[in-house]
Amino acid sequence: MGFLSDLFSSQSDYERQLEETHAQMFQSMMKLSASEARRSARDMIRDAKQELKRSGAADMPQDFGDQLLKRESTDPSVQEQLAKKRQEGVTNSDIRWWWNLPAIERVLMEKVDGLQRYAICLKGSADGQTPEQAAASLRKLHPMYGDPADTSQTTGDDRPLPYELKNRVNSYIQKRSQDDPLAYKKDIASSSTFNALVRKAIRSGQI
Repeated sequence: MGFLSDLFSSQSDYERQLEETHAQMFQSMMKLSASEARRSARDMIRDAKQELKRSGAADMPQDFGDQLLKRESTDPSVQEQLAKKRQEGVTNSDIRWWWNLPAIERVLMEKVDGLQRYAICLKGSADGQTPEQAAASLRKLHPMYGDPADTSQTTGDDRPLPYELKNRVNSYIQKRSQDDPLAYKKDIASSSTFNALVRKAIRSGQI
């Protein structure tokens, strides 16, 4: 009984930590009050848990990235899945980073990305942009993640980036904006989308 109570206590502490982190993020990003931000964080975590339960991913082991890499040499479906990701520049380290995260953190990252995109497009509309212009501006200035095979909105180098690249892309953004912000802004301006800039940087070894 002691083990189970410790486990549930640990999970509760972990969720409180997630709630606090996301509440602070929402306060800063969306200019919400502390109570509104906390409520939004709590709702998002609840939705993420329900989503994981429906998909069965809640039971996914936390070393799933390591397991994928071990299975790559013997499981044809894993080989095919990872081969497609490697074509996008994903490395073993990227696979480990993304798939070894707790499942709820992966879902929350995706949800926060969606919320940020919505907030940016909403601001664009408020500034007089059409929905199409706001979406184009968003793709120009921010990385867009999802299924690289999805060509419903963009094609070629403008396609969605795999989430496995997110950590390295964040590091690239931070480094470029600090090292030479003027050159960085020029490169963004000359790229069709931010994703095209990222893919170019991957090919040149900058990412």
